[in-house]
Amino acid sequence: MTTEPLAIRVPKTDDGRIGRMVEVALDLLGIQKQELAARMDMSPQYLGQKIAGARPWKSTEIKRIATATGFNVGFFYADPAQVMEDLIQSTNYRKAS
Repeated sequence: MTTEPLAIRVPKTDDGRIGRMVEVALDLLGIQKQELAARMDMSPQYLGQKIAGARPWKSTEIKRIATATGFNVGFFYADPAQVMEDLIQSTNYRKAS
């Protein structure tokens, strides 16, 4: 896992932004994509392609991720930079010393 906040790297596409939010969710939950893939009955390779923005997200897949992670669907459509900024401000999440 990286020590730099995940949202530092700004995604260029909507699919990339959703993938970034999946990475943020994984990081917040402390789980690996393999575990999320198993919860979703999806191969880790396919999920990795989705997270990387190489494949488009379907609304049904986002609903499945929401169910598997406990985050609401809207979380995955949020601006990753804003979410991370809010986390840093409110919880000192990975704040540089």
